[in-house]
Amino acid sequence: MAAAHYRLNNLIALIDVNNVQADGRVPDVLTIEPVAQKWSAFGWHAQAIDGNSMEALADALHKAREVKGQPKAIVCYTVMGKGVPLIEQRPKAHFVRVEPHEWEIAIRQLEEGVL
Repeated sequence: MAAAHYRLNNLIALIDVNNVQADGRVPDVLTIEPVAQKWSAFGWHAQAIDGNSMEALADALHKAREVKGQPKAIVCYTVMGKGVPLIEQRPKAHFVRVEPHEWEIAIRQLEEGVL
């Protein structure tokens, strides 16, 4: 609220929304949506994007820089471990350690471009 009150137009917040927390999927534990509208309600210019898309992120940053007189929030909807099915499909990926043999699988999946 202070950022909006003081019109910090040089501030851009990136919010990662991956819908996973230590206890499981966020929608199963609590409701956080609508994230972008909540930031807007506090006086921020907010936009929501596919946070796994570098093109979408670059476009959003460009648009955010054009907004004057208020802070900006970019809500990035992401998939944890995107591009590595081993990690994408793992429950509780926030804190489960990747074992040495899994690193080999992950590297191979990235090299093969399995998405």
